Amino acid sequence: MAIFYYRANVIARSAGQSACACAAYFAAARIECQRLRVTYDYTDRTGVDYSEIIVPVIADRQLHISRSQLWNTIEAIEKRPDSQLARSRWRKPAFGTASPSENRLFLLYRLKLTIAPKSN
Repeated sequence: MAIFYYRANVIARSAGQSACACAAYFAAARIECQRLRVTYDYTDRTGVDYSEIIVPVIADRQLHISRSQLWNTIEAIEKRPDSQLARSRWRKPAFGTASPSENRLFLLYRLKLTIAPKSN
């Protein structure tokens, strides 16, 4: 049985935050921030078994963009020093060690279907 942890917060430039840095950290990925000319490399971070950008199915056909391109585009569009770059709503399921990884991925897939429902 999975237990979910939910947290919502705003990623704001006025707080000295970067959408690229936050995205790289939460995905345990490497993203080069073009605005700041800095590379955020969290590929060695442990505890992230899986990460995915979830979009509605209708947008999936139109949105074929890398994580780095997505967050750099957001950083480029928002010009104001007090801009809110993103709102993060992290749903983190805790499955425990007794659950096999195949079961965890299946449950995450089912969660994905509820977060980004199909639209006509």
